[in-house]
Amino acid sequence: MIGVTEAAKRSKTDEAVDALAEMIRSGRFTVGDKLPTEPELVDELGVSRGALREAVQALAFVGVLRVRQGDGTYVSGLEPSQLLRSVGFALDLSSPETLAELYGVRRILEPVATGMAARHMTASQIGAARVQLDAMRDAADAEGFVLADAAFHDEIAAACGNEALRALLVSLRSESARARIRRARDDDGATARTVAEHEAILAALEAGDAELAQAAATLHLAEGERWLRRSVEQDRETT
Repeated sequence: MIGVTEAAKRSKTDEAVDALAEMIRSGRFTVGDKLPTEPELVDELGVSRGALREAVQALAFVGVLRVRQGDGTYVSGLEPSQLLRSVGFALDLSSPETLAELYGVRRILEPVATGMAARHMTASQIGAARVQLDAMRDAADAEGFVLADAAFHDEIAAACGNEALRALLVSLRSESARARIRRARDDDGATARTVAEHEAILAALEAGDAELAQAAATLHLAEGERWLRRSVEQDRETT
């Protein structure tokens, strides 16, 4: 009996999620709008307070809604970085094996973003990427090196013209940060090779050569993925 009750509750929660999402999709409520009060929504949607609250919590978690205690519930900015926040949370919980697979996803997407950016990057944006490359060279430790590395790629992704792609790449990069710090510490010559690979990417961007920029980024990320997969395999053998 309890199982049936829980299943029914989940079903009503799903209904409430779908109904709230449709209110936003249809344009009834847009960015910044305040939703009706809880009693009004319960009456309109025909669900319990508990199901409605769970639905609101679910949509708040993924960044669609923003709850202001004592004030009400609002439609969020619906920016890609907000909507992909839950993806980053899930990635933080990934296993080493999944980490390698996710890096493979980054290896597919990041070169595409780099090629797109090559067609649009301004001198100022290229200069900002150069600043991060110099910061990689001057980094005092592995953590600083990896931070500058991520910032370098984000400067490029910012110029690709697709904020959803950029936000997804931010999540994928942050998820593999610990592994890249480990590589910078443990792999002799890794930092020098990485700097050289970034120089090749930047040179292609400066030339405005999209195909060359994408190829340089592919080579750079393929090397990182090979190291990560070897590292996962070695860790498995020692446990």
